[in-house]
Amino acid sequence: TSGARRIADSGAEETGLIEQRLEQTFNIYPNPAKELLNLSFYSALEQETEMSIMDLSGRVGIVWPLRLHKGINEIQIPVGEFANGVYLMTLTSVLREYRRAVIIDR
Repeated sequence: TSGARRIADSGAEETGLIEQRLEQTFNIYPNPAKELLNLSFYSALEQETEMSIMDLSGRVGIVWPLRLHKGINEIQIPVGEFANGVYLMTLTSVLREYRRAVIIDR
């Protein structure tokens, strides 16, 4: 089970600035990962959203529903059951989708 927790707030109000801030703060580490992936990112809004991981052939490995808080959110995702390889992680927000390649290498 993953969960998001609120760490900080920001007063950014313009959509362009909000999008730029999320893009700049959408971090995934460690990459490559063995057992856990850590995500850290900014959300301008409290929102219900989802995070998914799919392999490069487009098969979805898992989808997590998330409740994001305004500000910085940190999430841990267990990846120990995934086979070694390259995956695409997608965070779908109300404004757009953010994607990052992640490597599972145990």
